[in-house]
Amino acid sequence: MILFRVLVVTLLSFSTNCSSIVPAGDTILAPTPIVVTIRQNQELSYLKSKDMKENVPVFICSSRNLSPHPDSVHPFGNQRSGEFVPYLAVADVSLGAGLSSEQILYETFNSVRRKQTRVKVEKVTMFESPKITPSSSFEQKRSEFMKSKWLGAIRSKLNKSKRKTVTVFVHGYNTHLVSNTELLAELYHYAGREGAVINYEWPSAGKLLGYFQDKGNAEFSTRLFRSFISRLAQMTGAEKIRIIAHSAGNPIVVNALKDLRLLEKDLTASELHQKYKIAQVILAAPDMDAMRFMNAVFDRFNEMSPNVSVYAYPKDRALIISSKLFGFSSLGNAIGKFSGWEKESLKRASNIQLIDVSFPQGMFGSMLGHGYFHRDPWVSSDILTSAKFPNPTQRGLMKSKNGLFWEFPQNYPQKLKEIK
Repeated sequence: MILFRVLVVTLLSFSTNCSSIVPAGDTILAPTPIVVTIRQNQELSYLKSKDMKENVPVFICSSRNLSPHPDSVHPFGNQRSGEFVPYLAVADVSLGAGLSSEQILYETFNSVRRKQTRVKVEKVTMFESPKITPSSSFEQKRSEFMKSKWLGAIRSKLNKSKRKTVTVFVHGYNTHLVSNTELLAELYHYAGREGAVINYEWPSAGKLLGYFQDKGNAEFSTRLFRSFISRLAQMTGAEKIRIIAHSAGNPIVVNALKDLRLLEKDLTASELHQKYKIAQVILAAPDMDAMRFMNAVFDRFNEMSPNVSVYAYPKDRALIISSKLFGFSSLGNAIGKFSGWEKESLKRASNIQLIDVSFPQGMFGSMLGHGYFHRDPWVSSDILTSAKFPNPTQRGLMKSKNGLFWEFPQNYPQKLKEIK
């Protein structure tokens, strides 16, 4: 039993995007999504006209405690904030410092094995949070949020963008602001540096033995995220909102959307989409009880968005260990484990896409197989492509024999070439 516990802690510590603290600038640009190499003259040709030496902004909404470090890129600690409203900030992130724009573009559009483009948080600027209390009236809250310079900066960024889309990233276990922010800057870069991105920082303990603390903090963060996401569309002018959750961040998103659906029980799905603008929810390697997910489906959480994509891998070792710890099947490795009635319920929920990443992971997988959403060039391609082509068939995927999961065909690159 002691040996098993040691093994559990050791394996969890190695999980991709669930690692020990990473100094600013240690992040190397992730493998290029294969869709970028294949269709670079179509979807992302305008990226070549942008100044690659210009830093990209990553907005930050944090329920961590304020604990400034000597350098300016670590303003938060690993504990829960005691404040009623979250802290707000924006990070300036450089990509390819010391390289020419030509070198950065080459590594962006080509499959380079050992990239030189470093991603580094250069500065984090804090903004004043809205001054509201639990007793504030609706009008007082609205007035304070509309005066927020942080929200104003997002509005300004959207006004200058071709796409009025806000992407919100919700991180996983044992993570830190710097590595999360640099990862999101990579996703933003590959998406063409359009729209705005927000790193939602819930209080991960950021240490090896903090797994159970992180799970508790994720539960604590549900209401805060619900409040945050409910105001985002109304206060920023975003036309679309995409939510990407990884690992232990998934229950925050699913439970928050479930709560919103129950609170808005009188609205139709179409009315919800119009009000909250949530165009897509991506649940990557979800470290979440599969049956709690099914409960959320029964509560119609998925009606908050027209497109909910769940990426799963049966050999995800981090989730295999998590399942043994808690005694339940994790959603992120639940392929082949759903009961008959669960399968039928998921098939009826037509806007939920269950995507099996087994085939690409056989080619690009890591030791734990947990960080594929941005490290596997086929999976990251599908996530990138799904923003424009929500139908899996349109973007080259095929249904499995049981008709429940979508899969990557062997000729996936050719399928990407054929997208109209």
